[in-house]
Amino acid sequence: MRLYHGTDVNSLVDLLNGHDLDAEVAAGCHRNGAPGFYLAVLRSDAEYFALRREGNIVTIDIEDEAVAELTRLGAMLQAIPMSPMSANFDGDELFIPVHLFRSFNEMREQGRIHAFL
Repeated sequence: MRLYHGTDVNSLVDLLNGHDLDAEVAAGCHRNGAPGFYLAVLRSDAEYFALRREGNIVTIDIEDEAVAELTRLGAMLQAIPMSPMSANFDGDELFIPVHLFRSFNEMREQGRIHAFL
């Protein structure tokens, strides 16, 4: 599954260099909703978040079996929440809660998840 994460430049560089997802960093960076890692199904939806953070978009490829495993563990494919200040989103998002960061990071180490521009 190909997904997109709109983020600031520092986080983008960290993701591209293989740094692990970190719960403390996620809590400090997140503005709305529960802390975690949010991945848009559509690149156009991720653009909003990249612009909001004056950053760019990271493409994340996740093997279908890895998505299924993360979902069984508590990740959620859901509509991107709307607010009066947000854009109109056309797609959904995959929400990875912080308690799954270790699983996500392990999947990256195993080559089941790849990040690139």
